[in-house]
Amino acid sequence: MSRSAKPVVYKGDTFDSLADLAAAFDMSPGTCRARLKKGIPLEAPFGSCKRVIYQGKEWYSVSLLAEAYGLTPLTCTRRLKAGVPLDRPLHKRADIEYQGKRYLSIAALADAYGLTPPTCRKRLKAGTPLDAPVTHGFARPCEYKGVRYDSIEALAWAVKLTHDHARELVDREGKWL
Repeated sequence: MSRSAKPVVYKGDTFDSLADLAAAFDMSPGTCRARLKKGIPLEAPFGSCKRVIYQGKEWYSVSLLAEAYGLTPLTCTRRLKAGVPLDRPLHKRADIEYQGKRYLSIAALADAYGLTPPTCRKRLKAGTPLDAPVTHGFARPCEYKGVRYDSIEALAWAVKLTHDHARELVDREGKWL
């Protein structure tokens, strides 16, 4: 004996039957019926969903909350844990002042001094002047064949060798200053 299908209304849309509604959301009619009974939106992801309350509104998953604010679930989770508002822009640039002059961003300050933004940040944090020469981590001065080099990189460049070979050359035939 078959049941007669009753029309089902979900969020303003009318479906011919519960089976049609379930098919529209790519789920079984049993899952659809259970979600409707429990008050879980049919759009909520499958699996164990942890409900989240944000600004007095209940969300059935972090994924749905993130989607509502245009964020990834990972960014949403991190912001929730840190107490950062979800409606804050993703990348907020802050003005920065260096030696009495204002720059729109670290990138603008780095550009003004011919540095990369990471190098600029490291120097600001360490208190190193931004106009100090860039050393690329090989700043130990050396001497080879009577010529002084500011770094092993400078020697390697001059004699067209790798850093490791230039270092061996100084160890054997030159001296470190």
